[in-house]
Amino acid sequence: MLPFDAIEALPASDELIVHRLPWDVDPLLVARAAADHERVSHFASELTSLTGLGVAWSAGTGSGEDRFHVADAELAELRLAAKARFVVGFAFEPDGTASPTWDGFSPVAVELPEIAVLPDEVIVALRPGRSGAHVVTEWSDLTDPGPLRPHHPSEIQIESEPSSARYK
Repeated sequence: MLPFDAIEALPASDELIVHRLPWDVDPLLVARAAADHERVSHFASELTSLTGLGVAWSAGTGSGEDRFHVADAELAELRLAAKARFVVGFAFEPDGTASPTWDGFSPVAVELPEIAVLPDEVIVALRPGRSGAHVVTEWSDLTDPGPLRPHHPSEIQIESEPSSARYK
């Protein structure tokens, strides 16, 4: 599923290092295979898709109107933006939200996945002191989840909060 032999050969370093490996894999397949792991993200659009596994680096401790500037400054210090792919999340309210639904989410978060899977490459980000062998140990249990099973409409339950009956 992933180029584990190539990843395992990546050496440790004293600094954050990003490696790009050409590899043809469906990011959604990897996301499905990693469903039981923590820190898995998936993004898809008409143009591309990305699955992120783990976190090698994160930023975004700011809040308020300047939260994006704070995160951008932290990101600029890395000098990796051209090589890496980041996952970004944010609240529409400058200081987050008071809704308990979103507790635990910061006003802005920028994460560099330890493994970023794109349709034609795998990007591996190694934290200082962490080798590719460490990464393989953590993620080597990923196996092909098999084909998607089509769902019958009666199997799908939709719940709206607040209830759609309250929409005006």
